[in-house]
Amino acid sequence: MTMKLFSLLRWTGFGLALLMPLTTPALAMPTSPEAAIPVAQVAPSNPNLRLTLADLPNGFIAPPPAVAAQIAQQIAPLSGQMQANGINPADIFVFLHPTAFQIVVGFHATVADQAQFDGYLAQSQQPEYQAAIATRIRERLATIENVALNEYTSLPNMEKVGDESAGLQLALKLYETHFKADLITFRQGDVGMFTAVMYPAEATPLRPLLELANILNDRI
Repeated sequence: MTMKLFSLLRWTGFGLALLMPLTTPALAMPTSPEAAIPVAQVAPSNPNLRLTLADLPNGFIAPPPAVAAQIAQQIAPLSGQMQANGINPADIFVFLHPTAFQIVVGFHATVADQAQFDGYLAQSQQPEYQAAIATRIRERLATIENVALNEYTSLPNMEKVGDESAGLQLALKLYETHFKADLITFRQGDVGMFTAVMYPAEATPLRPLLELANILNDRI
C-alpha cells in the first residue's frame, strides 16, 4: 500500500469522526445539555445492512485489519452522539481500491425521532446552512496540516433514496492531491444510513454513490 493511499485511508476515519457531526447532522445529537437524549447501549450487529466486496467492482479490497480497526475506533465514539442505539463498530464497512485511490465507507444506526431526523435532512440542503457548516469545517481543519476543504455543496439526484434522504459533496485537498467525497444520509423506517465514496477529483466513482445507497436501501 502506497503512503499516499495509506494517508487517505487513515484520514477517512479521522476525517469522518471530525466532520460527520457537521456533514450528517441528521445522525448527530444536539450538543446542548437541555436537548440531550439518553443513549441506549450499542445496537447488536446487523450484517445485512452493510456493503460487501460483491457489491463493488473488481479491484476493491478490505483494508488491513489494523487499519480497519483504527477507522472503526475513530468513528465509533460518534455513537455517543447518536439519537438511539449508536454505531456498532462491527457494522462500519470500509473498502478501498489501491490503484484508483477510491474508498467506500458507511454505517447505520437506529433513528429515535423520525421527524427530527427528516428536519435535519431538509436543513442540510439549505444554502445558508451549508455556508455556515463549510465555515465551521474550515475552522476545524485550520489546525490540521495538509488538509483543506475547497467546496461544500448539495449532491443532486439523492432525494429518492429511502423515505427521506440528503446528499452532500465535499471537495478536499489532502496533501497535494484533490479529492471529492460524495456523502448520503437517508432514513428508511427507523433505520438511518450513512455512506460515502471518496475519489480523486479528476476521476469518477467506480460505483456511483446512488447505486450503493439503493443497494443498502433495498436491504433494510
